[in-house]
Formats: sequence, structure tokens, C-alpha cells
Amino acid sequence: MTDLLAAEPLIIDRLKTITGVTGLRVASTASIVGTTDIAAHAPALFVHPGDSEIAAEIQRGLAQSEEESWEVVAVVKLIPDPTNLAKTYQSEAGSLLNKVVEKLVGWAPSSDFGATRYAGRDKPDAQPGYAEFALRFKVRRLIESVA
Repeated sequence: MTDLLAAEPLIIDRLKTITGVTGLRVASTASIVGTTDIAAHAPALFVHPGDSEIAAEIQRGLAQSEEESWEVVAVVKLIPDPTNLAKTYQSEAGSLLNKVVEKLVGWAPSSDFGATRYAGRDKPDAQPGYAEFALRFKVRRLIESVA
């Protein structure tokens, strides 16, 4: 039986190897459902499955190639400082986002997957105490029929 979420723990393990970010937490978004104080977890990376598409059918449907989307949501602390407008989330977030892209682009989660590709990012979401940045990645995998 194929585990259609098999990439998630592999991506999480890969992101846990990021260095140079003190106190970085890496987990599934499932671990924070219902959490009201997201800022308490920053800095953090949360992995979230996205949509998928069938990219190709092989041997009359006995195997299919699925294009999976994965989001990595980076969360950094945001403490507004109206007296020093240069102090924002930008330097911390920018560096962390770059580390995520460097860790994932070109990496294959396992032999069942192709190389991970960067697919863009969403607008930042600033909330009291933290800011979120969602990066999107795509990875292709082969799903074979057991019939």
C-alpha cells in the first residue's frame, strides 16, 4: 500500500539538519492545530501537504506519476519597534527561507521520488508577535498498482 504522505517525515528530517538557527523547531503543521500562541514556537518550520496532480500514466494505468506539492511555513518572531523602523523580521526570515531552499532544492526524499523543486512563495502573513512565510515545493513520485 502506498503512503501518499510519505514525503512529510522525510522533509521534516531533512529540515532538522539546518544549522545556524538557535532554537529552530521543525514539525508537521498537524502538531500546531488549535495552538493560539504560535509566536512561542518561533523560530520554526512547519511542513504541510499541498495538492497533487497525476502527471503521467504508465502501462495503461498500472503506474502513475504524481506531482506532489508541499509547503514549508517559516515562523519568525515579530516585535514591532516604531522608533527603529529598520528592525523587522526581514533579516531573520530571509536567512531562514534561504536555508530551507538550499536544503530541499535538488534533494530526493527517497528512491521513490524525483528531485525537489522550488515552486514559489506566498505573501508573508504578519500577526501580533510573529510572521509566517510559506514556501512551496514540488516533487514527483511513482505510484504503482498492486493489482
